[in-house]
Amino acid sequence: MRPCLTASTLGIIALAAGAAPAHAGLTVALTASAPGQTAPVNLDILFVNPFPQALQLVGANKVPAGVNTASREIDPTLSDDGTRLAFRRSLSAGEPTYHVVALPSGAPVQIPNPFTTERFNSAAGIALSGDGRRAIIGMARSQSAVAQVGVVDVSALPGGPFPTIGTPEFDIPDGDSFGQFGVITPFSAQLDATGSKLLYGYRTQTAGTSTSFTGIVDGPVNGTPRLRDLGSGTSVDAIAMIPGRPNEVTIARRGALETLALNAATPPAPLTLPNLPARATGETRSDPDWSGDGRYLGWLSSTGTGELKDVKLFVYDTQTQGLIAPAGLSLGQRRNFSGISISEGVPAIQQFTAPLTVQVEQPKVNLPIRLRASTSVGILVQREQGTVRVLGRRVPRLVPVGRVPFGTRKKGASTVAWNGRVGGKKLRAGTYRITLRAFDRNGRLTELGASRRVTVRG
Repeated sequence: MRPCLTASTLGIIALAAGAAPAHAGLTVALTASAPGQTAPVNLDILFVNPFPQALQLVGANKVPAGVNTASREIDPTLSDDGTRLAFRRSLSAGEPTYHVVALPSGAPVQIPNPFTTERFNSAAGIALSGDGRRAIIGMARSQSAVAQVGVVDVSALPGGPFPTIGTPEFDIPDGDSFGQFGVITPFSAQLDATGSKLLYGYRTQTAGTSTSFTGIVDGPVNGTPRLRDLGSGTSVDAIAMIPGRPNEVTIARRGALETLALNAATPPAPLTLPNLPARATGETRSDPDWSGDGRYLGWLSSTGTGELKDVKLFVYDTQTQGLIAPAGLSLGQRRNFSGISISEGVPAIQQFTAPLTVQVEQPKVNLPIRLRASTSVGILVQREQGTVRVLGRRVPRLVPVGRVPFGTRKKGASTVAWNGRVGGKKLRAGTYRITLRAFDRNGRLTELGASRRVTVRG
């Protein structure tokens, strides 16, 4: 299972020390053809910072040499901390190959196929566990009565070995009447803390038809999994599980996104996200993915009727209850695009503290912060007003009040002095959420820190 970050009652959040970060803050990986390219189409992997209002391949976030080739690189998946990338390479002839890369600059390492060619004739997809230690590979069935996946231990990257974990034929119950050569594509793989239990979504499709059978497998690495079914014939294009909530998923279906609670109810119960814009006429939303801490939901949006589509990346923040870039991040006109994967990386904002209570007349509010790098910071202030449901849970509704810039702060610990005003005006008595934000040298938003709850008393 992917780890979830939690805040203490004192309003402090700190990330554990570890390996040097591959990325600073939120990074999205996806597969796409080149802008404006029609035929022949080559598919490459991109790393995108979703915060700036223009496509950014920022510093060390560039894709390492050797990843993108004349073949098609697809199914990118990042570990939660952004230190590993796994992907599938589709060759013009022969079986696809699977690769794992140590970021930011490692060379792609091909990992072994966990299946025998006598039983499987082609590969269908790859997903990386949140901790980056295991790769889950789906295969097309040739002679077996069930769709199957294999699990490969990639913790010894780059030198190996890369043994298969458990039984190579990790069966998925055949809940639909699959035709011969039905395929399985895994999504959003997660691993529990002990490394013995897998949770991942999957989609299968009967050969020669558009019928899909989608569900979630939750079970031991070497044993019989438990299937939670979304039903046959639903034409689900992608599935993303919400980390820490094994019964909740976001799916792409019929051009729209749906977030669902999978329980005894039939059909699954819908879950809502406040301030999520309605789908525009002619817009297709696809390829959802959740960040490893369950804070961010990302997806691709496309419009247009021609061969080339206008493609945008959107990311929704559950803590501030809104899009981090309301207009989306334009990826240009592209023919092919798919398969996003979100990584939190290791952000510049390491720690942020806010007092639980302040007085309206208090002349100064001290906000202790700790940064991993010198950066410009500010806060977003929102007022709690009424309640709203976020993923089925009733929480305070957040209403924007304003933003307060503080300028550049040095690496390490410091204290930001805030006069308690927004736009020159004192805050009224009430309860507020304060979110620390980071900016680049051009003043563009690059990162959101944790949100802190502060009560202002008159």
